[in-house]
Amino acid sequence: MWKISVLLTAVLFVLPCFASANADMNKVKKANSFCPGIDSSNNKTARKAVKKCDNKGVLEAVLYYHEDFGSRYYAAKKISDKEILKKAYRLAKSEKISDKNQVKIRDNHLLKLIRSKIKKKPEKPVSIQSITKMESVGELAELFHKHPSFVTKLYAVKRAYELLSYMPHSSSYVTSELNAKIEGLNKFKKIVSKSIPKIKAMSADSDEQRSYKKKLLAELHKMEKQINPKPGEEVYIDKEAHMRYVNAFRAKHNVQPIVKYDSRLDAAARKWAEHHFKKKLKNLDHGPVINDRKAHSLRIEAEGYFPNESGENLDRPIIPNARGIFVDWRESQDHMENMIDPEHREMGLSCIYAPLPADFGLADYVCVQLFTDGDYK
Repeated sequence: MWKISVLLTAVLFVLPCFASANADMNKVKKANSFCPGIDSSNNKTARKAVKKCDNKGVLEAVLYYHEDFGSRYYAAKKISDKEILKKAYRLAKSEKISDKNQVKIRDNHLLKLIRSKIKKKPEKPVSIQSITKMESVGELAELFHKHPSFVTKLYAVKRAYELLSYMPHSSSYVTSELNAKIEGLNKFKKIVSKSIPKIKAMSADSDEQRSYKKKLLAELHKMEKQINPKPGEEVYIDKEAHMRYVNAFRAKHNVQPIVKYDSRLDAAARKWAEHHFKKKLKNLDHGPVINDRKAHSLRIEAEGYFPNESGENLDRPIIPNARGIFVDWRESQDHMENMIDPEHREMGLSCIYAPLPADFGLADYVCVQLFTDGDYK
């Protein structure tokens, strides 16, 4: 009889452990097709899969039912819905588990994280109007880095991009204002690449949030290509915006607009910018005059394009962008005359990252702009 009594005691002791447990890997397995690996018996594999997962329904299933509390913890990090978190907290706290390591993860990490997210008041987005009035690129970098809102991050990047467009092209203009912009630029250089995968992993709880997240990632990819290029690489320039600046300036001088970019002129511009990088030229060079013909006209013809009139502008900006290089050329008499020449109707443009020695200056890019009156062959 004592054997039966012991057996009954064991059953009574064990049954509540399983009856109150909420782990249900069958429900997790159903979601595996959306986020492969989340149902793995290997905890490390499952956790890696959860970190990569961005499906709210799958993350919710993991948070409620996964047998590994480490996987639940990483799901909780991605979920902001307080009602879901509250339910997950109740379920996790009610579970009776024998694995001491899982108990530690639950009590010291999962439950602690959920408590902090439930109690924490969400930060309100900084008003777009106040961001557009900010003048410090460094402060915008901090705001972008620390604020959780997609909206705030997006407009912080946009405003920083706008401020950086006013940077003078020559290191002779170094001032406290310029130094502050360069310091802010360096902050963005450090955080942009690291931020992209983190923002991709952040959950967006509505169509509006998903839209802002998509726009933010597009802005970050654009900024990354421009401020963190490889040596010799062509950098992104908003050419349509640049043409609008040029044509608005031509209109003020009662000159007809530039009608288009030509890919052959773009190619000629790019190759001459690359020439500066390959030859490690510290000073901008238009090339020699050959038989009374300027070098840029020969480079244009080498691309199979034959104009009657042509002109070339060169620039070494600290950071190239549509407005910045326009301002540089507008402020120089010879360059300005090329931009407002009534004979010029087509254009080419390219900027290359061509870093200089540290002791030479800050202007590490070469931009080439070509103008023609059209292809007459």
